[in-house]
Amino acid sequence: MSDVQKRIQETVTTNPVVLYMKGDARFPQCGFSATVVQVLKACGVNDFMTVNVLADEEIRNGVKEYANWPTIPQLYIKGEFVGGCDIVKEMYQTGELQKMLEGVAQALIMAFNEKKPEKKKKKKKKKKKKKKKKKKKKKKKKKKKKKKKKKKKKKKKKKTKKTRCWRVFYARNPTRACAAPSPSRESAESPLVLPDIRRSLRSLNALTSTISSILMPPLVKWVL
Repeated sequence: MSDVQKRIQETVTTNPVVLYMKGDARFPQCGFSATVVQVLKACGVNDFMTVNVLADEEIRNGVKEYANWPTIPQLYIKGEFVGGCDIVKEMYQTGELQKMLEGVAQALIMAFNEKKPEKKKKKKKKKKKKKKKKKKKKKKKKKKKKKKKKKKKKKKKKKTKKTRCWRVFYARNPTRACAAPSPSRESAESPLVLPDIRRSLRSLNALTSTISSILMPPLVKWVL
């Protein structure tokens, strides 16, 4: 007995209903396979084992040798070979197939109902894991935002300190306002050179006053 036939024997004996077909129950790739699937569903058997023969050539040839049957699909019930598409249809029409599948259908339903709570538990576990992952991601994002805010605050504090230092320097040393080195663009653009502007404004005021004092008397005489 080869390894392929051993695998076939294990699948046939461990599962109550096994169908070797082309494709699967959802998407059969052969008309005969599709008819057998419809017959089984009509008998009330919805959850049954299907083996896609097109996916493995060794199983395709091994099944033919195992059952001594040249065509596919092949139906097995409780480890026994039932037949191909024509035999399954005849048995369904006579009612023999329904009798064979009565206990099997009930057993499959029981097994399916037992698997349901297990599936629910698995789904709950998956949901919990997803929630934990989402919470971790949110926490990481919050930490990153806090770090960015702290960095911005530190930068602002440094800038304000620099501007204050230069203001104090110009206030204490107004004569060195022009000679004082500008540390950065911000310091050059910031209102740190106010003393120089005030001096220039004062000088302009003085010039205007002198010009007005010189020019006003002759103008007044000319008007009179």
